[in-house]
Amino acid sequence: MVDVCATAKKWAGMSPADRLKFLGEAINEKLKEWGYAPVNVASYVARDGSGGERQGEWDYGTNTVYLDEERVLMNDDFEHDLKIAYHEAVHAARDKEAGHSVPVDDYKAAGWEFALPIDDEAEPRDYQPGETVPGPEHIEVYNAAAQMLGETMAKCKAKDDYGAAKDLHFDEDDLDDDDEDDDDDDEGDGGRDGDHGDGLLIEWGEATITPAP
Repeated sequence: MVDVCATAKKWAGMSPADRLKFLGEAINEKLKEWGYAPVNVASYVARDGSGGERQGEWDYGTNTVYLDEERVLMNDDFEHDLKIAYHEAVHAARDKEAGHSVPVDDYKAAGWEFALPIDDEAEPRDYQPGETVPGPEHIEVYNAAAQMLGETMAKCKAKDDYGAAKDLHFDEDDLDDDDEDDDDDDEGDGGRDGDHGDGLLIEWGEATITPAP
């Protein structure tokens, strides 16, 4: 299991190669959790003429996630970089679930435009003419990755707070709900507690991803 919490603290001192290795392991750990085969992970220089928008890419044909060298692997913002990796992991899982490459529904803004929030933000985003506007299905991918990152980093913070307060060994089970029979939906998880536990549920169109039982 990748140690996200420890890696976050030493990210600034890691080489791009070591960062790529960690992010690749984080991606494949999530895919394994959801019941999908691993992918290749490689560095690249974004080559789509997006003007700096693209930072990662999933290629179904080669079963490879590409992470941009400058905007991700040379970026010292750990949470940003991990979110990009999670984003591409969700794309990979979506395609593996469908059995083929599922096109994103992005489009170019014809003029100044407001569109739905992404990354679980509260406010809509505004786009200048010619900028890429994520469509509703792609926004689901953005929001899933943001949710995954938020939950992961919340556990790291709780781990730090627990150790500082108690000076004891931290057990992640302490963060889990001990009442397995509680069917309440207080956290807005859509009643996901059943056979799959408290795992991530991602839905887009006909595809649904849950962790493997």
